[in-house]
Amino acid sequence: MEIIDAQVHTWDLERPDFPWQLNTGDAATDARRREHFGAHTFTAEQLLAAMDAAGVDAALAVSLPIYGFSNAYALHAAAKSAGRIGVVGLIDPELPDIEERVRNWRATPGMLALRTTLYIDREVESVRHGPMRRVLAAAERHNVPMCVYPPGRLAEMEALARDFPDLQFIVDHIGLPQPPVICDLSPEPFKSFEGLLRLAVYPNVTIKATGLPSLSHQKFPFRDTWPALLQVIDAFGPERVMWGSDFTRVPTPYREGVEYIREVGTWSDAERAQIMGATLRRIFRW
Repeated sequence: MEIIDAQVHTWDLERPDFPWQLNTGDAATDARRREHFGAHTFTAEQLLAAMDAAGVDAALAVSLPIYGFSNAYALHAAAKSAGRIGVVGLIDPELPDIEERVRNWRATPGMLALRTTLYIDREVESVRHGPMRRVLAAAERHNVPMCVYPPGRLAEMEALARDFPDLQFIVDHIGLPQPPVICDLSPEPFKSFEGLLRLAVYPNVTIKATGLPSLSHQKFPFRDTWPALLQVIDAFGPERVMWGSDFTRVPTPYREGVEYIREVGTWSDAERAQIMGATLRRIFRW
């Protein structure tokens, strides 16, 4: 069975060829990101070695906002990977040539999809009425998958699914706030979970079951997250759910992030193969 990780990150400390650009407009968010990503690195070489050690065949490297809208470092990792790393990239929605850039987005070797987040009010306004709406419309026209991380803003995600019915959306991290970068672990981390399950009626929405160990109050195999994961798979089906670790953020060993999923549920081999990689291959056309 091929194992593909739906979300990893790769980065280096600030250097002239890959400068950091922390400019979200929210000082607290910028400070938290600088502290987290400045504490250590996870270079392209380190990522590939970690994948080998954990038995992961391939992975999606999601460009980090510490680089602003530059995807150069993630593409650098993809170029070193012999096809094992694909990239989900960021785009500046203010660019005047958005249509052309989105049309040619997947022509860049290694680039598979776009991503936006709904952390802060400015980002929400941009997808509602601002420049990010142009990006979404162009992605729909040119068949470019769009990953969205809407922590605590699942109603916004539902509106997007309705407004852009022909755009393939992938909801990161089951749509919930996850520690440690944007929040601390909540006593009830699945409190707003019903909002995610409502998205199952939209055929253009697929779910990344990524980073779940970060929502656990228990040690491996993180049994307190299993009911939520099983609900997601029951609601969306294994053909619309993809596993991922986000291990470069989640404070558990990579191997545990891979192995716990083997113990959940009583899926058939074919269903497990979908969740662990085949769904991702199909959705991202990789």
